[in-house]
Amino acid sequence: MDKDHEDDIAYLVGESCAIKHHVTQMREWGWCVAEIAAVAWRMSTTCYRYDFEQETDYDFADNTRYARAGVSEEVDEYMAAVASGCCGSIDQLIMVHDSRSAIMFGFNYGH
Repeated sequence: MDKDHEDDIAYLVGESCAIKHHVTQMREWGWCVAEIAAVAWRMSTTCYRYDFEQETDYDFADNTRYARAGVSEEVDEYMAAVASGCCGSIDQLIMVHDSRSAIMFGFNYGH
């Protein structure tokens, strides 16, 4: 299963330096491959979309944040990022079935 998720991550990262940077950080934090794939997918469909020909509400997204629910250091950083953001924001809880974990994911999209 991890091999499949590694392929998914490689596909989702593609040419996106932004997603690649976040994937590197999640690996350094010790995230499992399924968790990384779930967040990379969410990034590629919202704040780091590949389809730049169509304008969306998220074209000016920044302050991308994520944390494994229950990991206090990561949640503390996540909440600090929430507090520092401005304008509109999206915050979601992603359930990762392969690892039975929950990921907090969000970003700001104001401009």
